[in-house]
Amino acid sequence: MIDQLLYWVISLLFVIALILGMALLIKKFALPNSPNNPLFKRNKQKRLEIIEQLPLDHKSRLVLIRRDDKEHLLMLGQSGDLVVESNIPAKHPQEVPEKRPED
Repeated sequence: MIDQLLYWVISLLFVIALILGMALLIKKFALPNSPNNPLFKRNKQKRLEIIEQLPLDHKSRLVLIRRDDKEHLLMLGQSGDLVVESNIPAKHPQEVPEKRPED
């Protein structure tokens, strides 16, 4: 009786280990867009970046995004999205003058 119970517990643990192992293998190799997938080649240079966000109310906000060397100002809201201004020349962080408190 104890031998059979021990046999079934060990068998159950073995099956659970197999299921977890298969899940890890599927996660690692079968998902093409997964960053952990060695076959997935990620573009090392980011082309799209959110620069700043400004909430206007609880449903809408202004978002400044940068794509390559151009910035675009978007208004995102529940009623729809609107391009406020596009093709703004991007100011890189080294070009932005620092605000210094006056002495």
